[in-house]
Amino acid sequence: MKRPSTTRSSTSFPTELWRGIETDRKRRGVPRSRWLQEAAREYLARHGESERDARYLAGYAAVPDGVDEDFKAIEQVAIEDLRHVAE
Repeated sequence: MKRPSTTRSSTSFPTELWRGIETDRKRRGVPRSRWLQEAAREYLARHGESERDARYLAGYAAVPDGVDEDFKAIEQVAIEDLRHVAE
């Protein structure tokens, strides 16, 4: 079975940050490379969500509720349905 490809890296960290990384990974009992991979995945996932949220909000701002005629029609039907339920 073929192993996933990897890339080696040499990176410098501020001393205090490195100490925090080492303390946490030793406490959790994980190898340094796995700790750094997990941190990178979490960072990318979090920032990917932020970018998706920003695109959603930009799209919503471009076509806000009440401007689109189809949306107005659907909204009116929903309001009428709610009136019938309340009666």
